[in-house]
Parts: sequence; structure tokens; C-alpha cells
Amino acid sequence: MTQQLTVKKGKKVTKSEKSKFKIKRRNIYYLIDLGLVVSFILFFSTGLLKLLDIYGYIFYPFGFLVNTSIIHNWSGLIFGIVASSHTVLHMKWFVQKIRQARRRTKGLKLKRYGNSGRRIFTYILNITLAISSIILLVTAILKLPGILAQLGLYPHYSFSLTLLHDWNGFIFGLLVSIHFVLHWKWLVAITRNVWTRLKYGKIIMILSVVIVLAFPMVPYSINLLNSNKPKTEGINIQLIGRFYFNPEDIETVRPDIFKNDHFSIFDVLVHLDKVGEIQMLYHFSADHNTYVIDSINGMQDWWYYAYYDGGWKENNVFRIDHYPYKPKMAMTIFQKQAGLQPIYNTYLQENSRLNNNSGIRIIPDVYIVGSNGVELLFHNVEVTAHNLRNDILQDGVITAIDVILSMGDQGLLTYELKWYDSIGTAETRSYWVHTINGEESYGRCGFVYEEGDNDFIHKDNHIHIPSDIRVINSPEYIAYFWICI
Repeated sequence: MTQQLTVKKGKKVTKSEKSKFKIKRRNIYYLIDLGLVVSFILFFSTGLLKLLDIYGYIFYPFGFLVNTSIIHNWSGLIFGIVASSHTVLHMKWFVQKIRQARRRTKGLKLKRYGNSGRRIFTYILNITLAISSIILLVTAILKLPGILAQLGLYPHYSFSLTLLHDWNGFIFGLLVSIHFVLHWKWLVAITRNVWTRLKYGKIIMILSVVIVLAFPMVPYSINLLNSNKPKTEGINIQLIGRFYFNPEDIETVRPDIFKNDHFSIFDVLVHLDKVGEIQMLYHFSADHNTYVIDSINGMQDWWYYAYYDGGWKENNVFRIDHYPYKPKMAMTIFQKQAGLQPIYNTYLQENSRLNNNSGIRIIPDVYIVGSNGVELLFHNVEVTAHNLRNDILQDGVITAIDVILSMGDQGLLTYELKWYDSIGTAETRSYWVHTINGEESYGRCGFVYEEGDNDFIHKDNHIHIPSDIRVINSPEYIAYFWICI
């Protein structure tokens, strides 16, 4: 290793031309900024693709942006963590600039010093970045699956929230780009310094980039692998255990709803009871039109979570013996501490409403909300069966999609349906309402629905069962509304 002489306070000091790598504040700054650059490029570029998909209708025919969302979400998480670290490390500088600004504005005197214009611009830019990043973080959290529903804000704020998050993200990306440009000389200089002077500089830089690039790809890769991997069918019963079953062995106790070889979540529990895996006491209540679980292994107040392939855990008040089983779904049975009486009360009200209408399904309120936010309200809509899914359900069984089909028959609206074998990597195999009154779904935007009692509106009623297999009794309302995800 070559040596060179330097003079320090009149003394000759010999030091290496290449220094050993030490954890210095400057090096930490650089590694964090490198992570910022790489993760920003990932999350901003994928976010831009999603933005173009919603408002430009550009990538819809290619159908790959559901997977792009995974990369966007994880790279955004990395960027948020690294950006927070960046802010903490520069907090002293930031506080100092705030104090300087207060001192100068207090006396209404702004003294000239050095490159004051650039400094003031940088200060304002950083303040704007901080505000924009907070908005971006809060809206990203609220956009997480199920959050708005639990807060009772779904669906009225879902589209506005998406609009705010996407366009603020676009503005944030421009601000960050300007920030990078202002600090470009420093970034280039320190990169050259790390690359040439530090002993392990090249390795550290390459590893940093690879890690930041690879991390968002991990969930995407796992998702792809799992989509082609057969899953063992199982059901979790909290406090008792996880149980496995062969779907071919299960028969339904609701042949009035399901055809042969199709069944509900409740049928899985009945099967486990029959083979002696659990001890379940249950009975059928005609007044509620559902089977009621009295106890499992001596314990009471059982309820459930369930979701299909690609979904997530969500609260619901849907009859357990109406919830169709599908491969790759998740099922968890748990004790509901608050009790089940409020849920069963809505079942009684539904049956009473059905009996008062002589067995005819008449929905008191049907809401149709388009992308412009205009709400159409229809009262006392009669619904008839169209047997759209008589491969799974018995003829005469009425589903949520029959509401749209019946309104079309009555000339109340126009519609188009579309069959999807899958959405992204999730297997769906269902019909979806593709257009209502000429408004066509595209990209990440389209019509979704919920139905049930007003006591659970926009929360437990909004569950992701495709509308063509969601059996309805006599709900108090049903709503089809436009969202973007």
C-alpha cells in the first residue's frame, strides 16, 4: 500500500492512501442517502405506473399492476424507514434553520449572507417535503386493507383517499427529485470518495443497492410461488388447534343452498365433529335461517374470520353456513367476547322482513354510487333469482349480483358482467359487475358492493365474497359503489 506524507501542525504524519472503513457520521449519511435514492426510484416509478393506470387508462390491458402494487408498497415502506433515519440524523440542522428563520422574521430583517437564496429555497423545500411525507404516510396507512372499514369511513372516503395519496405521492416525488438535484454534487463527490478510498467501499455500495432492490421483490416472489403451490386445506380453531380435511369428504347441511360437492365453512366444522376431531353442539334456527353453534369442546360464543385467496382478515356478520368454501381460503374460528346477540338480532329482522313480504326479496334501499360521487337511491327493489351460478348454488337461490340483474330487468339501470379466472395472482373464478349505466371498470378502479343491516353499514357488511356467490336473505340495504385500490 502506498504511503503519503501530510503536514499537521508542523509535524509530518504518515498515513495510508486508502483508509480502513470506519463507522463515521459521513459514511452513515452516505449509506442512508444511497438507500433513499434506490428505494425512491422503485417506489416512485411503480407509483407512477399505478397513477397512469387509474387516470390514463394506459396499462389496463396488460393486467400486471396488481403485482406492481406489491413492489410499490414494500419499496415505499423501505423509503419511509430510511427517510425517517435521514430526518433524525439531520434534525440538529433542521432545528437550527428553524431558529434562524424565526430570528430573522421576528425583527423583519433578512440579512444577506452567502448563498442566502439557495438556503431559503432549501429550507422551504424541506418543510414542504416534511408535510407531504406526513400526508403520504397517513394516507398509505389508511389505504391498508380493512382500515377504512373499521373506522366506519368506507366507502365514502376510499376514492378521495386514493386521489389524495396518489397525487400527493406524485408531488412528493417531484420534490424529492429537486432535493436530490440540489445535493447532487455532494452525492457524486462522496460516492467517488467511498468508491476509491474506502477499503470495502465497492462491496458496501453494491450490497446496499442489491439489498434495497431485492427486499421489495421478496413478497412478490413469495406470492408468485404460492400462487402455483397447492395448499393444504385447514381450519384454525382458537384455543383448540388447527385441523386438516379433504374437501371431497365434506357434505353440506344446507342442500337448499349448495349443490353437491359444494359447501360452507360451517360444513367443515360439522365434518370435524363427525370424525371426532372436535365436539360441537349445534342446532338449526328457522327464525334466523342459519345453524347456530351452541358450543365447541364445551366452550360457547364462537364466530369466525374467513377470506379467499389473495384476501385478508376482515370482520363480518355473514351467516357461517352461507359462506361458500373455496380452495386456498383461510378460516379461523374464535370466541367473540362481545357476544353474538346483535348479529342474531339482524337475522331475526331479515326473516321478519321476508315474511312480511310473503317470501319475496324486496330490498328497502339500493344505492348506486359512480366515480363522480353521485348517489342514486332506489327504494323497495324486488329481486328475483337468475341462477347465474347454478354450478355452485341451487336454482332459486338469490345472490347479491341478482340485485343488479333484477334492476336491469326492470329498466332501472344498465349493466355488463365480466368473468375473471383470476385477479393478479389471486384465483377468483367469478362474475363481476363490469359496468353500471355505461361507467366501465378499468385498471384498479371499478364497482364493489356490500349488503346487510344498517347497524353494520360500511364495516362488517363489507366482506370480499364475490357478489355472484354471496347469498342474500332480505337485507336492509345493498350498495354498489366505485373505488380505486
